[in-house]
Amino acid sequence: MRREDILAVIDRVPELTYFGVGLYEGPCEDYEEKLRQKQEQLLESSAICTKVCEWLATVKPSKTINRYPTSYGLKHTAEWHIGEYVSNGVFIAAAIHCGFRYRRDGDSANMLFAMSERSLNRPTRITVTTGPQELGSAIR
Repeated sequence: MRREDILAVIDRVPELTYFGVGLYEGPCEDYEEKLRQKQEQLLESSAICTKVCEWLATVKPSKTINRYPTSYGLKHTAEWHIGEYVSNGVFIAAAIHCGFRYRRDGDSANMLFAMSERSLNRPTRITVTTGPQELGSAIR
């Protein structure tokens, strides 16, 4: 997933940052500047976004958007499968880029997605690779 792909997701969800949707640091005078800074952190996350996309290729879409788990819970599932930290915003950007239907979970920082629970709960970890160079490692 390239920087341009992440920008395209931000165009669809203008308040998307590395940590999720919106800022949750209390009231601030320079909201736009802080939002831009958190979005820049997301834009610098193309390698981990790619790994999440590769794992999401194993997840089947569902007909309906699930109310649970939220993107925050799903990011933990992704972490388990790929073996490294995934932020909420990275998970959201990757899932939207991969074409999963979504909606915001109220006014929280989380999204809800149409993902098959059965395919999410697959018990084995996978090796995530990009091109000829391995970015992840098999964890058994």
